[in-house]
Amino acid sequence: MNKSPFETLTYIETNNRELSHSDQDLVLFLKAGGIIVALLSKDRQLVFCKEFFNSDQLSTEIFLRILFEKEALLQQAYRSFHILSGRTNFALAPKSAVSERQLLHYARLSLDEALFEEEFLNTSIKKPDSWAIFSSPFSIKHILDEYAPRATYGHVCERVIDLAIHLEVSACALLLIYDHSVLITICKEAKLQLCNSYQIRANADILYFLHSARKATELVSDELPIFIMGELDGKMSYLKEHIAEIQVPQTLNKYLPDSPSQDMPYWQFAFLAAGG
Repeated sequence: MNKSPFETLTYIETNNRELSHSDQDLVLFLKAGGIIVALLSKDRQLVFCKEFFNSDQLSTEIFLRILFEKEALLQQAYRSFHILSGRTNFALAPKSAVSERQLLHYARLSLDEALFEEEFLNTSIKKPDSWAIFSSPFSIKHILDEYAPRATYGHVCERVIDLAIHLEVSACALLLIYDHSVLITICKEAKLQLCNSYQIRANADILYFLHSARKATELVSDELPIFIMGELDGKMSYLKEHIAEIQVPQTLNKYLPDSPSQDMPYWQFAFLAAGG
């Protein structure tokens, strides 16, 4: 018997999955350690969510190909198929300053001067009116185009920005932790002030980069609300020792089933339903 190349963890599996796939939107969140697959209803509620872990540390190319070949969920037809990149190397560019024709040149200046055009990706963000610029190695992009030729591409920063802007506070910092990195977004008066990704090796690094981001935006008041989501195991208790009021944004609950499991770690995936 062939051993499965990946371990899985199902977060949400409900009867709503019996709905026609043509009425659902599929979202793939590509991370270094695996992939989260989420199905959304028309009203952007999560009706299914499952994470696939690259436990055998296969190359991303092999892992992706096996996943598309063996996972029936990825072989269905959906209303839309959206692939979210989790690459920590990305940039934002205001549309007022950078036109669509200039994006590749801007990407080579801000990301990698040797970036191939075939690797270059971008997505439009409504608020603020800007571009998110990122890349996908050609070997990975080729596989995605082969198995999901009608898919659209985006970056996880667009989900985090949308959540941060729509939190009902005058100013806040919203952190997303994944793949040994922290994506920090700071908003004030529903306007984006900062959105950067930082590599972390220890929990203390999160505090250091958060302090640096707050200092850069001049939002250093102890009363600034701090929200956090993502891979929080072994981190939340430490962070609460230093930031007593740090919390998971409760607005994530609106994307969950009506009666979610009490132990469901919704902070790890519910943000995938934001924006869109």
